[in-house]
Amino acid sequence: FCSRPLFLFRYPNLGRSSRHVSAAMGRPATDVAALAVYLALAATVAVGMFGHVQGGSMPASGWFGWHPLLMTLAFPCLMPVGRMAYTAQPTWRGLRSIEDRRAAHGTIMGLAALAMIAGYVCIFKAHWPVKKFFGYDFATGHWAISARVAHAWVGYATIALTLFQAYVGASKARALAASGEKKYRFHGQVGKAIMLMGGLAMLLAIVFWAWSTPLKILLILLLSVGLAIAMYSPRAEDAEAAPLKTGP
Repeated sequence: FCSRPLFLFRYPNLGRSSRHVSAAMGRPATDVAALAVYLALAATVAVGMFGHVQGGSMPASGWFGWHPLLMTLAFPCLMPVGRMAYTAQPTWRGLRSIEDRRAAHGTIMGLAALAMIAGYVCIFKAHWPVKKFFGYDFATGHWAISARVAHAWVGYATIALTLFQAYVGASKARALAASGEKKYRFHGQVGKAIMLMGGLAMLLAIVFWAWSTPLKILLILLLSVGLAIAMYSPRAEDAEAAPLKTGP
């Protein structure tokens, strides 16, 4: 005897489709929870930099305090949301077709790239008077602590890879619009690598910054949950699943 219903042998994709439907039913709630995590992460960084807390009280008129906030918005916030837009269920208004999702994905990722550039401009302006770049003090000839040096180099590598990714994404979109050809299939995996690298740069900053231990734990928790959601959220089934076969 076999526990599998006989009709599933005749229609083998039916069981798989049912599982897909069951998995998809929880996606809207998961998406809302993910958005809440990303908003909480950005808000916590803002409080940590500009609020009256240990390691904070940065002047809003200064350059430095905006660097971590803009980089947080870019990598562990907007980029995961951009991926969510592409993988969203078609029940979301404005994201019903794959074309809608691609457009939303490109727009949000473009905003993330702009936030990244603005964040780099802020740290460049803050460090230019004291000539500190790449974790090295060019005025005194000394390196910073290892966590700061690693943060700087991981950050530069992430920025360079993001610029490459933006070029690839734009080229991919042009090819799709012109001929429907799907080029640069590595684009999605590179995007995940960029989010992880941005998360690593943020983790290093959390380690060396003068925040209190509870605030650091909260930031690490939010960062970890947000990146986990970004890495493992599934893609909408109608965007990649083959048509359901009902014949023998």
